[in-house]
Amino acid sequence: MRVADRLAVQGGGAGPNGHPPVDMPPRPAYEGRMDLTRHTFGELEALFGTAAAGPDPRGLFEGRFLCWHPAPRAAMRAIDTLLFRAQPFGVDFDRSVWWFTHPRLGVGRFSATRGESRWRPGAEVLRLVYDPSRLPMRGMLYDEVKALDDDTCLGIGGVNRGPGAGEHFFFALRRRGRANG
Repeated sequence: MRVADRLAVQGGGAGPNGHPPVDMPPRPAYEGRMDLTRHTFGELEALFGTAAAGPDPRGLFEGRFLCWHPAPRAAMRAIDTLLFRAQPFGVDFDRSVWWFTHPRLGVGRFSATRGESRWRPGAEVLRLVYDPSRLPMRGMLYDEVKALDDDTCLGIGGVNRGPGAGEHFFFALRRRGRANG
């Protein structure tokens, strides 16, 4: 199947969080004490903006795309879809690197600093900047992560731009390899 076909919006009905469904392969079940997959866009916004930041995450986390922000253009959505919806992804906080397909395939080295969110003023987050990376577009990349507990993080994936333009999507991170309960 062609990539363009996989990215095509199917039908006219609304999918999760009121966004049109996209024909993508099913992802593994995402289980845990805090299941962010059931939250609406508004609930995710409120949680990211007001929840107390937990401890800085350590270890290996598996990611899950949650929903789009209104800002990204179609071309950016296509790139984000290929990276964050069409394949497994996650973050290895010990190595300070994103991984795609498998945790051994680390790409996108980052430095993480705790501070105020660029996109949600007043929210304390872990800001991920990509200066240490060798990626040619490292200056464009920027993400924010809020640890909600030792095993769960809520993040905003995006680019190095201000509020309303930089944020592209919400994602969840769940500690990999630990029993859910």
